[in-house]
Amino acid sequence: RAREHLYRRHALPIECPRCCKSFGSEEDCREHLQALEACEIRKQTRREGFNKDQETKLRSKRRSPMPLTEEEKWKAIWRTLFPSEAKDDIPSPCRSIS
Repeated sequence: RAREHLYRRHALPIECPRCCKSFGSEEDCREHLQALEACEIRKQTRREGFNKDQETKLRSKRRSPMPLTEEEKWKAIWRTLFPSEAKDDIPSPCRSIS
């Protein structure tokens, strides 16, 4: 469920790296990039979400030699989304109810 939520709500759109225009597909973006007249270069703004490389890693079906626990799966997801965070700083996926 967590992965499906991430794909639906947090994946960054496909966009032109020059003008930051969003596209519905990789093909549309590729056609835009190959246009004879180049688009205007615009400063990119920091957007929250994950990119295509991270999505590919999340969708990877690599099997480990031993089955992973739910906690290990969560940590793998977290490390994919936040690679620069310290391993000791990975939060629990469960909220504590007070």
